[in-house]
Amino acid sequence: ALRNLVYRGKITADELKKHRTPEDCWIQIKDKVYDLSGWNEHPGANVIFTMAGEDATDVFAAFHAGASAQFLKEFEIGEIDFAGTHQNVRCFGYIPFFNAEIV
Repeated sequence: ALRNLVYRGKITADELKKHRTPEDCWIQIKDKVYDLSGWNEHPGANVIFTMAGEDATDVFAAFHAGASAQFLKEFEIGEIDFAGTHQNVRCFGYIPFFNAEIV
């Protein structure tokens, strides 16, 4: 059973990054922050802790059915404070096009 979580309101990305262990695990999905600290009932086991302190939006979408989002509410502790956060620019690098023909 989960302990009573405290709703913290706005949370910066810097604060999110401080919670990076299985015992102290916060993750971001979209604009919300969830506290999964010590939650060992995840059907995928401890894989959830690999995203501790990170934006797990893409990973969550890739591995969960849309209905899974309904279970997140009980873990919600706040939302990302985009105004107080230095935005990281995601760069996926150069992807070469093999066997491409320019016509």
